[in-house]
Amino acid sequence: MFNFRFNFNFVPISSDFIENYMTMANGEYVKVYLYILNMAVKGQGAEPRLIARRLNLLESDVLNAIEFWQEKGLLSSDDGTITIGASVSAHEIQEPEPVTNKPEPEKPPKAQSKPAKKTAAQINEELLNNPELAGLNEIAQEFLGKTLNTNETQTLYWFYDGLGFSAELIMILLEYCVNKGKRDMRYIEQTAIGWNEQGIKTAEAAEQYVSSESDSRKFLYELKNLFGIRDRNFTNTEEKYIKQWHENCGMDAEMIALAYEYCVMSTNKLSFQYMDTIIRNWKKAGISTIEAAEKDHEDFKNKNSQKKFSDKDSSVYKSGGTDYSDLERRMNAKY
Repeated sequence: MFNFRFNFNFVPISSDFIENYMTMANGEYVKVYLYILNMAVKGQGAEPRLIARRLNLLESDVLNAIEFWQEKGLLSSDDGTITIGASVSAHEIQEPEPVTNKPEPEKPPKAQSKPAKKTAAQINEELLNNPELAGLNEIAQEFLGKTLNTNETQTLYWFYDGLGFSAELIMILLEYCVNKGKRDMRYIEQTAIGWNEQGIKTAEAAEQYVSSESDSRKFLYELKNLFGIRDRNFTNTEEKYIKQWHENCGMDAEMIALAYEYCVMSTNKLSFQYMDTIIRNWKKAGISTIEAAEKDHEDFKNKNSQKKFSDKDSSVYKSGGTDYSDLERRMNAKY
């Protein structure tokens, strides 16, 4: 009896995938498919969060990619086991239908709130009679770098007729998605639905939203550099901590940087839990400036060096300060 083993250092990619499937997917989905295929050939497995980390993507991107390829018939799932293999032939492949139940990054819309799209004939008539729409169609093709097919044109017109978006708002929407590297009309539609659900229905509201998100991303990028994070994005939990510190506790990047400095001084590592305790204590004590935080820390060190406290009622807790030593003891006990 002979035993056979696949020992080539490459992953087999079918021409069918390249010619008929890859062209309808965005780059992130293709990355995920190729990585999963590579693991399948090697007989390996991994959690979505680990795949996301290796590919420098969000975990939601990985899950959406897997769902996308399942819809196309290239993947099938059974009790956590994903099987790779196309279940439809090339001649059965059609343009991807817009998906409305998983907007990214916004909240999914209610299915019943989505008006029906107009037919291609109805849209062509509208384009002929409405110069604004005709111009919008041309601008959209310039933004996306391609000629829109019938399905994409229907979706574009639906933003205008179904959601009630103005041409200016649609242009902001397209520019927003393209700047994020998202040119797939499926993603653009999902984002449009998310905006509609959040009440972003005017150009002014959209500009404010885009500006706010841009500031948020810059803030996260600044903190990533500060924390020395180079090979991954913040996790959802870490982003929640940062959002809490910034929006609810009113701490700017400098205050968070100081909390990080005290954290590393005490624990020799980055600990979001430790920093969260420091920042919450600052919030409770009304500390919102670097000077006040440094004074709080210095006062504690001076009191701690003068005498030892045996009764917690006479400790720094009573004075409303931050007991950094106790924080260190409690955090070290967790590890």
